[in-house]
Amino acid sequence: MSVVPPELLDDIVREIDDLESLKACSLVVSTLRHTSQRILFNSLTIDIKNFTAIRDLLTGSPHIAHYVTSLRALLAGLDVESFGRILPKLQNVRKCFLDGVWYSSRRSSAPLRSGIPPIILDFLTRQPLRTLGLMSIHIPIAVLRNLVKIIPTLYFLAVGIEDGADAVPAHTVSQPPVERFALNSLFLIGNDVGQFLAHPHNISCVAALRHLSVRPQGSGWAGALIEGASSTLNHIEFNCSSYPPPALPHLPALRTVGFTFSGQIIPSARAEIISQTANVLSTLAVPQMSPALAKIMIIQELARDGAFDPSPYLPLITMLDKALAAYPIPVSIGWTLRLNDGETQFKHFADSVRRGMPKAHSVGRLLLEAYVPSTTRIKKVGGYSYYS
Repeated sequence: MSVVPPELLDDIVREIDDLESLKACSLVVSTLRHTSQRILFNSLTIDIKNFTAIRDLLTGSPHIAHYVTSLRALLAGLDVESFGRILPKLQNVRKCFLDGVWYSSRRSSAPLRSGIPPIILDFLTRQPLRTLGLMSIHIPIAVLRNLVKIIPTLYFLAVGIEDGADAVPAHTVSQPPVERFALNSLFLIGNDVGQFLAHPHNISCVAALRHLSVRPQGSGWAGALIEGASSTLNHIEFNCSSYPPPALPHLPALRTVGFTFSGQIIPSARAEIISQTANVLSTLAVPQMSPALAKIMIIQELARDGAFDPSPYLPLITMLDKALAAYPIPVSIGWTLRLNDGETQFKHFADSVRRGMPKAHSVGRLLLEAYVPSTTRIKKVGGYSYYS
């Protein structure tokens, strides 16, 4: 071992993608231990089930805490004070996700959003975070304003906003405008944060935004965010579970736009959302609106009954084929269908899209994929990718 350069040993260990092999390497010799442990403990998930073991590990082997750059904490049931004693050991976290569903009302079994305890807020302000995700949690307005200034990538899922001890609707809060911003990517589901960021006092925080992923709520904030970031946006993704996307303004830097249609809503409602989405996308027929557009991605999630009816998509398919033909450089379209059952449904789907988009199909710009979540093997059906 001594004749092998340490850098080469490190490179060899980094090529190992098997968890058990990495564990074995960490126990063989000291020359492999630290590199193996650095990979094994790069990402750490803490919840009520493993909390005691992780606390003992970080206490007995304090050097491991320095390897943790990605932290996910499921706060349900965790003792805040005990959890807080672990946090000072973690000083190199770059990516952090906090799930705040950790208590229920006495009157209801439904989980409620908790606030962020001061000890955790202090931890977040001390870390050189590049990515932060918050789910089902309340945060103070002052904290939110600071996060969008200093963290490039933010995920907000069902996050509420509070001002001091009392919750205040985001759109009613009067604050000085945000003057500096680092926000590059924003993934957002929930009205409170959306309305806050879309407020005229705060809209400047998205002025450098390049990636936006939203679930429109029908209150207009999604359109305001797109307008505020229109000069820099490269990628937009819409989860059209409840509402269609807003109208698209002039987006000179836009490269890709994606749409996900839920299979968990009733067919008539889904058909209406798809129809309205087709109307929104009709602006793409004017290439000057999005001159850099290179790809459109559409995902249809599993239906409740596992069936797939392509008929609601026909107006969208026809409109896209006509609109994309207007671009001097052909735009690609990727269409993914998530299925419970495979080949028959997918063939029907692929044939329908191929007939509806003859121009895109003829120039080889149409990519159709089917994905069955239970497996990851790839099949080819009629020349298209099929995951089963």
